[in-house]
Amino acid sequence: MATGEVGRKPGEMEMLLSPSRGVDDSDAASLKSPAVQERFRKHIADKLGKLEAAFPEKLGDAARTAKRKEELGIVLLDFRKLREGLTSIRRVDAFAAEVYEASVRTAIKAENWQQLGACLPHLVLDIHPFLADPASPSQPSPSTSETSTTPLTDSLDSLSLSPSPSPSPSPSTSAPPLSLRLYFISLYLLHLLCHHPSTSLPTFHSTLSIFPSLPPAASPPSPGSPHIALARATYHALLTSNYVLFARLLRPPSTSSSPKADGPDAYQLAILRSAVPAMREKAWLSLEKGYKMAGDFEDLAWLGRVLMFPPEEEEQLRTFLEKKGRKPPPPRVRSAWD
Repeated sequence: MATGEVGRKPGEMEMLLSPSRGVDDSDAASLKSPAVQERFRKHIADKLGKLEAAFPEKLGDAARTAKRKEELGIVLLDFRKLREGLTSIRRVDAFAAEVYEASVRTAIKAENWQQLGACLPHLVLDIHPFLADPASPSQPSPSTSETSTTPLTDSLDSLSLSPSPSPSPSPSTSAPPLSLRLYFISLYLLHLLCHHPSTSLPTFHSTLSIFPSLPPAASPPSPGSPHIALARATYHALLTSNYVLFARLLRPPSTSSSPKADGPDAYQLAILRSAVPAMREKAWLSLEKGYKMAGDFEDLAWLGRVLMFPPEEEEQLRTFLEKKGRKPPPPRVRSAWD
């Protein structure tokens, strides 16, 4: 229950148990019921709406707010409960896809990378491919469920835009647009690259080579897709420890009427930012080797750009330099002429 609602009697939706808790299949008020699932999804949407009204921060700042992250964590638990209901009846349709897509976005907002890793593989390896071609009569592999223990390298090897074995189509099945599938694949690749580089970097190139397997009417996504291009650029930056290239990828989305086609959106940017601490350390090692004089570390604006500290994080930059044994210059005193 969200903070601020203590003492209020829980509603019907809040009392629903996860199917993994041994819910009776005959219970009409169960998350194994499609109708109840859809009501529960509306319940989650209402909670998210109240949360956004109470914490109207932008994506990049909101996840750093402890209170908002706490509230988002509660919503993520509801999403996980709903996904358990979907998988318990092997529901794969447009509704299931929307639930997983919303779970992904909420996990990124909360910077909950564990939950992101739990829902993204099933979405891009099972649900989206099946909806693109529901004619396959075979059943889905259990290795791509949320409880999977499949190694990350195996998941990468199985990533494709070709249809994967899935359940029989639901009446509400609707094929996701190719651009949407590529977008979520990019989130999946970025998450693997930024959080599991030791396993995802060696297999990345071979993973991309399987993309041409597409529905006949679709155009090849690689290398023309801006989403795949972003993942590829991230791969090269991480593989070569190129902090300059990585810093360029962190530029926020354009707000002009004609934004850059290859720029990350807010969700892609949030995943990229999760790799900043590791890349910052590599940038610092390079700086220490190339710049020995104390005066080289007095240009805070330049250091901030190289070390990937935005201008509003000057205090964090100063703390970083102090921890590295460097004395930053005193803060600039603004005069009446500034």
